[in-house]
Amino acid sequence: MGKIVFDVLRHEEQVHGEGYKHSLFIMNDDGRDPKEIVKAEDSRRFSATVSPDGEWIVYTRFGYTADGRRFVPRLFALKISGGNEIPLTQWNPTYEPFYMNPIFSPFGDMIACEHSLHQEGNPDIVLLNVERIQDHIFVSTKATIMNPLRMGNYSPKLFPDNKRVIYLSNFSPDDLLEVCVTDLSKSDQPTNALESLWGRFETRRLTRNADCVWWRRDTLAVEGTNETAFFVWGHRLHQHNQVCSISCKLEIDPFDIQTISENYEHISGLNISPDGRKVVFDGDGQLYIMNLDGGDLQQLTSDYSVKNRHPVFSPDGKRIAFIKSVNGKSDISLIDRDGSDEHRITETRAESIAEILWV
Repeated sequence: MGKIVFDVLRHEEQVHGEGYKHSLFIMNDDGRDPKEIVKAEDSRRFSATVSPDGEWIVYTRFGYTADGRRFVPRLFALKISGGNEIPLTQWNPTYEPFYMNPIFSPFGDMIACEHSLHQEGNPDIVLLNVERIQDHIFVSTKATIMNPLRMGNYSPKLFPDNKRVIYLSNFSPDDLLEVCVTDLSKSDQPTNALESLWGRFETRRLTRNADCVWWRRDTLAVEGTNETAFFVWGHRLHQHNQVCSISCKLEIDPFDIQTISENYEHISGLNISPDGRKVVFDGDGQLYIMNLDGGDLQQLTSDYSVKNRHPVFSPDGKRIAFIKSVNGKSDISLIDRDGSDEHRITETRAESIAEILWV
């Protein structure tokens, strides 16, 4: 039996009025034994990631700096089996670094995350080495991937080969984010002091005017066997959202974007099956599954009185967990890959559930 980690936003009464607080929960994947493992100090989500071996959760937590002047995001870790949370990054009074949206590498030896100094805007991508000693985990900076225009890199993911990083990079004041791939095994000549310190690597831009959606964490994914990236199109220039794909192979035209879904008013996220054969996504509150080229499209849910979003395949690929919202309250449901046996597994009735991680 597996486990599911999820982020819950609840409305709570506060000493000085009312407010919203996020909590990170873990439970068995049949819904039994839910347990709150972390509670936030405010209403910002955790953006958690789970190590490939299922032993550690790493997440963003916002907290005040030592002097109490600023509220900044840092990385923390927690063993899934229990224990105290461990701060991975420290507040630096000179740079006040921000660390957001971490994700483990396929080998578990690195964490990629958004990183910036002094502010949340226009982050770079930082690669952190991960070391484990008994029941502790430590990180150290390995490399930094900087946007050439200093306009921001977002939503990093690592290829199965553990050498390439795919992410969204801003090349326009209009926030037309493009899909880029950086090869950590190939170094380029540094052009400034920071690149001399952390490295400059061969980067390939895959799209032009892609208008990628970047503030939804699950709108970029990569299927390593087919060397294909999938993303949601429709941030600023387009009224509708679409699922698109682009080949990451060197011999293919890097700007050949393929649209593989219909138009939808809103797509919250997409996920690729463990066997690399299917893409599941939500379109206007309903779940759809299709082949990697957009063929064999099947609608898995059809109750238009509810909103279904953020679908995630189970590790064996047989089931899909997703967030179901009814009358403004959210819970987690499961459905089989063929659309059968849909059932709810939580009773949180939360204002929102931000994400689902299947361990």
